[in-house]
Amino acid sequence: MDLDIKHHCTEAAMDALADLGITAFPVCLPDLVSRVRHSMGVRVCTYSRLAQRAGVAPEQLFLRLNSADAATLQLSGRTVVAYNDSQGIVPGRKRFTLAHELGHITLGHFDQEAYYREQGLLTPPDVQLEMEREADYFASVFLAPLEVAMAIIWPYRISVYSLFALLRSAFRLSKEAAYYRSREILGRASLLLAQPERAENFDSYINRTRGLYDQHAMDILTDRYRSEYDQTQTRIWEARGGKAYLPVRMLDPMRLQEPLRQMQKLFKYHR
Repeated sequence: MDLDIKHHCTEAAMDALADLGITAFPVCLPDLVSRVRHSMGVRVCTYSRLAQRAGVAPEQLFLRLNSADAATLQLSGRTVVAYNDSQGIVPGRKRFTLAHELGHITLGHFDQEAYYREQGLLTPPDVQLEMEREADYFASVFLAPLEVAMAIIWPYRISVYSLFALLRSAFRLSKEAAYYRSREILGRASLLLAQPERAENFDSYINRTRGLYDQHAMDILTDRYRSEYDQTQTRIWEARGGKAYLPVRMLDPMRLQEPLRQMQKLFKYHR
């Protein structure tokens, strides 16, 4: 994904947060559902309720929607986002799934698909894959904005482990989402995308969260999540063999220190 597309997705996600009035994290799922309904006019329902109304088993619904996570539908002229509410799915994944669908809506992906349908064509696989990547990136920014995470963590000793720990504990991202988001934040593109002033809308949350930690507490938190980061990286590598939406390769965390130091300087100067 090139820099211009990342910038577009980031702007869209930050605008969505502002439009929905979200100024603190983690984004509570029931609250997000309510805000999306009232501010965007998008109805959100669960798979269990949708399956009940359709008179089918949840497994049949998965097949009909071609997704076990979520789907966006047009029902009676209204946009409806349905998501899997199974108890076995962790809340972090449900939030990410819903944010992913909001990304499709906000980024105009359904208009792109409609264009191909009007031409009597299926959406090309490469276009479909790019839209999925964009929706994933939108969701990552929406649930854990770079500027907010860095505004919280810059006064401390920063490492990929401490950033992962913050994303897991303060933003409540799932293990995989926190791993990918830490990689995105530490990517060199983030130095070009970062706009520290964006954090100003979240100052109350930033100050409250930073007040929970001193360096000793941050060190303890980092140690608690260190093995989880390593295990997540190994699991992703073994399961996908380096083939994923985001390039995956085993990476020595020490190689990420220079981008971290540059990002730390940027936010220290601004704050």
